[in-house]
Amino acid sequence: MNAIKKILASDASLPLKISKLQNLALRSYPSSPNQKAVIAAYRALEKDLIMYGYKAFYNGKSIELYAESLFAAKQKAVAAFKVSAKKQHMVSVVLCEKNGEVVSHSSSEF
Repeated sequence: MNAIKKILASDASLPLKISKLQNLALRSYPSSPNQKAVIAAYRALEKDLIMYGYKAFYNGKSIELYAESLFAAKQKAVAAFKVSAKKQHMVSVVLCEKNGEVVSHSSSEF
């Protein structure tokens, strides 16, 4: 609990605070009170993040989702598509919306 307060009170940027909370959650025993507190703090910080629009592709299927980074978008896409650990590299994610504006890509980028 003390580590959570220290992270939240630091002058670090919001994404860095979230990263530190994620690392703390990974080191905590599952379903322990400490991990539950970390998850609650993470969800409170997540509301303040700027979310970007992404489109994810896997095995002929596609979904649209919002996330704070490309890595977070890929993790959400892997969970949504229910991809096994062996095939996570087959999930592709592309930025589609940034600051409310559509991001266009040329065909040479793919």
